Amino acid sequence: MGAFQLVLYGTKSKLSLLQRAVTAGYCDAGGTLTEKALNVIDVDRLVAKQGSNGGSEEHKELMRKTIRLIQSKGNYAFVPTAQDSFDVGELEAAGSRWATRVNAYEIQTNALAGELEKCSVRSARLAKSLASLTVVTNAIEVKERVEKGSDIRCIVL
Repeated sequence: MGAFQLVLYGTKSKLSLLQRAVTAGYCDAGGTLTEKALNVIDVDRLVAKQGSNGGSEEHKELMRKTIRLIQSKGNYAFVPTAQDSFDVGELEAAGSRWATRVNAYEIQTNALAGELEKCSVRSARLAKSLASLTVVTNAIEVKERVEKGSDIRCIVL
């Protein structure tokens, strides 16, 4: 995909990421995160990985809420460090492995037309790897603007 890489499968001599997580007690065999995993994940550290691309404090707080939402479903949240990428990614538990297609979340605090256009372009460019792209906002007016100006799904947190 270019934006990030994950090693999901192992060999006889090297366990896969999922097998190591199960052995360490961080998820069950189905890939769902355990309480132990959620207790050691520092959401602020994930947000900090965005560095100068992290945006305003309002943007960072929405990232935190999005990560917690993903984790509350028992799924794996991550933050890509590539500048031209989405804000938060989600891998769903899929049987005995984590899904290789990503649910991407783009944080919008104002939904300017230019930002929505960038979201659409990213979604089209990453379509083979993305299961879905969702815009996350904290204002109903922004949600209405997103839904009026694009076909991208939007949620208010």
